[in-house]
Amino acid sequence: MNTAKALRLKNKINWTSNQFLFHPRRNQTPIHDLNALTALEHYMQKSLSDITIKHTPKKVVFQQYYYANTIPTQRRGLEEIDNGSAKEETNKDIFNPIALDKLKERLSKLYNKDVEFNLIKQHYPYLNSKILAQYIALNASRYRFRQIRRSLFKKIPLVGGNQQQNDLNATSALKWIQLSRLGQQILPTHLSGVKIQISGRMSLRKGSARTSVINKSIGSFRFHSLENTMIDYAKVERKNQNGAYCVKVWLSSSVVT
Repeated sequence: MNTAKALRLKNKINWTSNQFLFHPRRNQTPIHDLNALTALEHYMQKSLSDITIKHTPKKVVFQQYYYANTIPTQRRGLEEIDNGSAKEETNKDIFNPIALDKLKERLSKLYNKDVEFNLIKQHYPYLNSKILAQYIALNASRYRFRQIRRSLFKKIPLVGGNQQQNDLNATSALKWIQLSRLGQQILPTHLSGVKIQISGRMSLRKGSARTSVINKSIGSFRFHSLENTMIDYAKVERKNQNGAYCVKVWLSSSVVT
């Protein structure tokens, strides 16, 4: 059981590029991909998922999920977080078609073929582990982890979890099974558990302990049934005025059959 748990969480293969290498010795596509990813990370500077690159003989497609950073609505504490993406002016500038056209032009010269962006907006940070980890790391430098956890756990609609912790009129398991039979528009999975771990110098107080680890979770993780469970894992490292800290996120999704 412990072996299966470790393999499920740690051994993860990421397929982030789909390319055709007809001449591996002459092809410079992997080097161009690294340069393009570095340029996109510096350009976006937002809560983004891992970029998936698809190569065809005449075009390069960059697909990525993004989330508009939220703004706290209260001065003291993080009791509620406003999901007002319209208040973030920087997001509008970054995803402006004119600005993206300039970026496409530069990348087209790099690859010597057309470049296309497929940017998909996520309305909630907990739909992707990388986005959620970046979201927590961004707020950890300004708020205490207890405040961030309380705000997140109030809004995450888990299926099959504790009803007292998830009093959000979440869709029941039976309703998910009924919806899954309607067609392909309904996703065949639902979020059943979230685990967050923060380690390092994440305290806002100077002179605090050099290293500390905080683990919090909500919902259920079914490690014994690997066939019907998917684990989405991500890790983000950041620095604050006291040192470095690391945020790890596990999202457990159960397959509806």
